[in-house]
Amino acid sequence: GVGVGGKVLAAHPHVDPRDGRLVCCGTLVVPKNGSLATEVTFYELDKNLKPIETSTESLDSFILLHDFAFTDEYYIVAQSPLELKSFPFVLGFKGPGEPECINFKSTGLTTLHLIPRPQAARRRSLQRTSVQVPSCFIFHFVNAHQKDDKVIIDVVQTKSFSAWHPDRSLEASFGGFHRGLASGTREFLDSYFDVGDTGRLVRYDVDVASNSANVISPLSDRTVEFPRLNDNQWSRSHRYAYVGASRHPTRAQPLQCWTKVDYSTVTTEGRVGEQVLYDAGEKGFVGEPTFVPRANTSGREDDGYLIGMVFNGETLETDFVVVDARGGREAIVVNIPDIRLPLPALHGTYTRRVFL
Repeated sequence: GVGVGGKVLAAHPHVDPRDGRLVCCGTLVVPKNGSLATEVTFYELDKNLKPIETSTESLDSFILLHDFAFTDEYYIVAQSPLELKSFPFVLGFKGPGEPECINFKSTGLTTLHLIPRPQAARRRSLQRTSVQVPSCFIFHFVNAHQKDDKVIIDVVQTKSFSAWHPDRSLEASFGGFHRGLASGTREFLDSYFDVGDTGRLVRYDVDVASNSANVISPLSDRTVEFPRLNDNQWSRSHRYAYVGASRHPTRAQPLQCWTKVDYSTVTTEGRVGEQVLYDAGEKGFVGEPTFVPRANTSGREDDGYLIGMVFNGETLETDFVVVDARGGREAIVVNIPDIRLPLPALHGTYTRRVFL
């Protein structure tokens, strides 16, 4: 209806701050030479959601694409070593998720594909660059930007594709999580989250000329997910990002804080700085934070607010929370009657008119 032909799109479109284009992508898994290939189609839309650029890249094997990044010259997607087994799902024996139908091959490698954007390829000769890095799974990109012939890619990665315990079904995992919240006990957190794989901040410095990558990992030992930043910094060099994070600095735990991440120390120390902006407490569980620039902003990258939803595991109610992204001020917490978001893992977005 908006010019992309009703095709399936990945979960995360992004706005290019240089020209206001909405950039999104979608995938189609197709048979190829007795195996599978994934056609990744990128769309760049104007402010009326009309296509300006459309391009498709065929990549060997199956790709589970939830998020992507881009720079001025490249689209960036991550291909983890996954194996799709669709027959159990088609026949009704299994659900549509891992570990039922998607197997993670820990002995494989993850590939970062840097695919030229059409307008950049017209300016100068560019080829796709595919760089292999140690085995991991990447749900979310923090950001990416270029510096000369290097592409710096910041991600949240897990060691494997394991959103829950590998021996549990989807219902058993998240059903147990909900029941644990309702029980009001702490024991389920310690037994439940220590067995699973958790997100960590990682940086890849990709040298396009040599087709190689330097991995800086981990940038922090804290469990994190749902990274966001000031959207004006997307595809540009950034200093700050904001993540849902565990309260404990090293243990695998659910997201109960919003943490401000400072990347300015990565080049000198190999680690990020961390500042907890909001702590939801022992029985609070945060959703994704969204950065909102302050009206009449000073121009500082962190001059704005974080907004988002927080589930109160004690009252079983949902709060809307506003936090100063610069830190040092008490959060504004507004209870939302009759709305419960029992799974604190929801994405959010912001426009000048509405928060979603």
